Amino acid sequence: MHYHGSIRLSREELAIVEKAIHHVRDHYQQKFTEQDLAEEFGMTPKKMQTGFRKVTGFTVYKFQLFVRIEMSKEFLRDENLSVKQVAHKAGFSTQSRFGEIFKELTGYTPTDYRVEHFGYKKPFSDN
Repeated sequence: MHYHGSIRLSREELAIVEKAIHHVRDHYQQKFTEQDLAEEFGMTPKKMQTGFRKVTGFTVYKFQLFVRIEMSKEFLRDENLSVKQVAHKAGFSTQSRFGEIFKELTGYTPTDYRVEHFGYKKPFSDN
């Protein structure tokens, strides 16, 4: 058994959490809560939350943001996609929210990330 605070997690429960993590990665455009995942995978929300933090180091919400940003980095390679299109494709409801989260997690705006990492020239349309 693994311990996290006062919650015990069996190997079987950790395996379920791993499945939930893969599910979030595979369906990164969808929004999930610990409650959603717990119901889908047959665990209590508290155990799902504890297991998720133990395995990923993040809450479900933060992990989703991390996965979306990682996906968006790949989408930013395509200079035919606007930043707005990248935001939508990565599962963000608005370009401004995407820009805020992207900068918070990478230190770059999406446009500056493109310029710095892929050598694209400014300006190009952010619409």
